[in-house]
Amino acid sequence: MPLSAHVAALVKGILETMAAELETEGGTLSHNTADAGDLEEQDVFASVVRDLRSLASLASPAPADLGETLRIRLRALLTLARQRVAHTPFHLVSGSTLRGYTDASMLIAVLFLHGGDGPDWKHMVDTLDRAIIVAGAVGPRRLEWAHELITALQPPPRGAKRRRSSSLSLAPCSSPPSPLAFKPLFAPSPIPTPGMPPPLSAAPFILRAHLSSGEHHPPWPALRRWGSAEYLLSRTGRGRIVPVECGHAYDDSGWTQRLVGWEGFLQRVGWDVPATDAREQDADDAPQYLAQTSLFRQFPALEADMATPDCVWAETPEEYSPPPEVLVNAWIGPGGHEVVSPAHTDPYYNCYAQVLGYKRVWLAPPDASQHMYAYAGTATDAETASLAEEYMGNTSRVPLLRPAHDTAFTELEAAYPVFFKHVYPRAMEAVLGPGDLLVLPPSWWHAMRGEGKGPCWSVSFWF
Repeated sequence: MPLSAHVAALVKGILETMAAELETEGGTLSHNTADAGDLEEQDVFASVVRDLRSLASLASPAPADLGETLRIRLRALLTLARQRVAHTPFHLVSGSTLRGYTDASMLIAVLFLHGGDGPDWKHMVDTLDRAIIVAGAVGPRRLEWAHELITALQPPPRGAKRRRSSSLSLAPCSSPPSPLAFKPLFAPSPIPTPGMPPPLSAAPFILRAHLSSGEHHPPWPALRRWGSAEYLLSRTGRGRIVPVECGHAYDDSGWTQRLVGWEGFLQRVGWDVPATDAREQDADDAPQYLAQTSLFRQFPALEADMATPDCVWAETPEEYSPPPEVLVNAWIGPGGHEVVSPAHTDPYYNCYAQVLGYKRVWLAPPDASQHMYAYAGTATDAETASLAEEYMGNTSRVPLLRPAHDTAFTELEAAYPVFFKHVYPRAMEAVLGPGDLLVLPPSWWHAMRGEGKGPCWSVSFWF
């Protein structure tokens, strides 16, 4: 089937731009080749140059033999990049490897669109999503191209024309917990809830209904739209994948991370997804949690349903070191206490917006750190101790918010006496509902879990 004018222009633009990059900067992998000092790296770069030049010369669907040759070469490049990412600590993965991962993924999709046959469209969308999630779509215009290629690959929505969002079913998908569940269970005091936003300070607070009342800014459309799987799939399209954590808490044995189908994930955590849209469910029955994920970089159409809270632009202390830009992350999981985020700390101010469902939050001040029984320093061998120090030094072993201790938390005092003496008396707790905004200063200890029935969706703004 011939390409539409728009897709043909997209493919031509990608190939011409990459060819021009070869002429001006040496191409996909050259900027780190000298540092690598690796003959294999040189061979990979040379192969990319040849493939790009071959693809750029195509004016019609690829001949079968040429298409097969290019597909084999590009698959080899992508496999090599994936292996390097899989077997190297991510902070040590070179920019050239990530650029190679990204460009090989895009060229495989371009070849598919250009008539090179190969796997089906779902496989191509999966390949491009991995380039965004794993490799970061590294390189000029690569993220933009990835989004456009995915749209070009996806089939049109089922039925006739895509329905307007105003005509979609937007019924709530979560229900609140019982009134008793709103009482603190693991702390003696509630988190302050001032009526008006106070100046940014060293103490946390909750602004109730801040995102829904319309008093301070227009209500977030996300509050009524994101509860509908039909709406979400109309904005993201079909065949997408997302990164999730599998397990009840990230400090549990058996906890792991996976890439899963977006439709199946939505169904699993509580959305009503039509059977024709949901991928086959995973056999693993461990709860899934999409945590600290740049979801709106992958699904930019959803970003229009929310706005950056005003407090993100508040003046911070002079000695504070903010991130280079506001870091926006999504947190999506089931209610019903299925997933717990253990007590931990983060280095930045956080505006934490509750969009769907209900979330219990436990807090303790930064100076409680020496009494929090952090994982660092608890391992018995040097290798494990090093890993604990690097990855879990900001995480507490105290089983906060674990459902088994809801009614008898203080019975753990014998196991954690220092915590109960120095931390528990100053701890605070509350349940966030849709439209609530938690403002959390840096280095405060916090633990969280979903409450009630149905999915729970939060958005954090680190600033």
